Amino acid sequence: MPRVRWDTLSPGVYEDMVAVLLSHLNPAVRRIDGSGGDGGRDVFFKTPARLDVSELKSFTGRMTPVRRRQVERSLERAKSLKPDSWTLVVPIDPTPGEETWFDSLRGSCPFPIDWKGFTWLETQMAERPFIPRYFVEGVADEVINCLREFDREQAALARGVPDALERLAHLAARLNKVDPFYTFDIRSEGSTREVSVRARYEGATTDRPIKASFRLAFPDTDEGRETERRFGRFLEFGEPVEVEGQYVERFALDAPAGLAHESSGGTSLRLGPSEVDQPWKFDVALVALAPDGHTAGELPVRFDQRTRGMRGGILHGSDRTVP
Repeated sequence: MPRVRWDTLSPGVYEDMVAVLLSHLNPAVRRIDGSGGDGGRDVFFKTPARLDVSELKSFTGRMTPVRRRQVERSLERAKSLKPDSWTLVVPIDPTPGEETWFDSLRGSCPFPIDWKGFTWLETQMAERPFIPRYFVEGVADEVINCLREFDREQAALARGVPDALERLAHLAARLNKVDPFYTFDIRSEGSTREVSVRARYEGATTDRPIKASFRLAFPDTDEGRETERRFGRFLEFGEPVEVEGQYVERFALDAPAGLAHESSGGTSLRLGPSEVDQPWKFDVALVALAPDGHTAGELPVRFDQRTRGMRGGILHGSDRTVP
């Protein structure tokens, strides 16, 4: 991978690219962005247990007195948030003098602070080359070209070309090397093809949204009313549901990588809850009380799956005493 020319990046491109990198390093925590106010961006990773704050600065060269004051103001602003950690991310490896200055800031902070510099950024980007390729080299068109090739390979597969499946697998691998937001899994069975798109990190769908709209019509029949009831359960509690094409009057999908699609009917939908906070578990004890109020029995349960909807959610678990 060609090295990133940090000194040629605009502040906006630098901040977007590093923010996505930090999301890859914290895939289960949704990133919250804010304006740094001093020529940088604040990035927050917040969970019920902790708050980690990063300040993204696109400075190159040396940490001049003006730049040091900007960093100090950013750190002062972070103190009011009482974070568990604060990190400066800047493509500069500190000199001994700059290291001494940064160390002097630690004494005024009740939380640890860190400096992630040029070498750290180079290492992280080398391990995830699809991030700089997307933001610096502009490879979004390459993803679309891969999917056009997929169409041609699908036609070859229908004709019985024996190596078409292998070429489809290579295309999926190529897609996964160039997109920093999603991973792609291509499957083909008979005349059916399936492209699965999964977010690489919590919040990827916010950074690059996938939007869908559809219009449903349920007839006043037993099957129609039952499908409408199950669709209502999906909206209210996140229960997965399949809506057959006869009930779908219109469907439109606006998705990355050239996967946009629109149809006027006949498209079946399989709807389910989004992935949330994984890995996730919640241990409880179900207690049975006797009429006089004392505990008659207790069952330890571990919930490890959940769905969420507009009105509530559903937990799925099992007896913790059973191996």
